[in-house]
Amino acid sequence: MLLRLYNYQSSQRGNRVECVTRTRTSDNPKHWYDRAAEMRLLAYDMKNEGAQRLMFKLADEYDRLGDRAAERQVKHAKQSAPTSVGLARP
Repeated sequence: MLLRLYNYQSSQRGNRVECVTRTRTSDNPKHWYDRAAEMRLLAYDMKNEGAQRLMFKLADEYDRLGDRAAERQVKHAKQSAPTSVGLARP
């Protein structure tokens, strides 16, 4: 089974809702950083040291995923930035 994780951002215009952007959850750095923070909170409550170490390690991996998602956002922003082709300078 293929699971697609998408967030839809929309704007309300009168009685009509327009889809502005469609972003995958995996491309959202905040999603991963939030998961890392949640994992750390859970780890602090663990009584088993081995389980606690594993939870902290997983939190670090979530942070890495957040870093990679942030890099993708920067790359995408650079690729979709408007250009000033054909405009004369004063």
